[in-house]
Amino acid sequence: MPAAAVVASRAMALDPRAEPRYAERVPYVVVYGEPGSRLVDQVVAPHALVESRSRLRLHGQYYITKQIIPALERVLSLNWYWSH
Repeated sequence: MPAAAVVASRAMALDPRAEPRYAERVPYVVVYGEPGSRLVDQVVAPHALVESRSRLRLHGQYYITKQIIPALERVLSLNWYWSH
């Protein structure tokens, strides 16, 4: 299942009225999990991270390697393209 679907199903297990509407985006964040755990096992709702009172930690390495670096590479490659 996609990460957003995992978060939505967890919310619906607690409250059946929490079912997302058609095409609604379900927010989630990636937190550190057990070594070797899958990405879908490391996703939680943003409010769960805030309410955990530092028990959960945002997975900084994931965001750097999977989100920030690819975006920077795209921006820098455009800069190279336009300068030649």
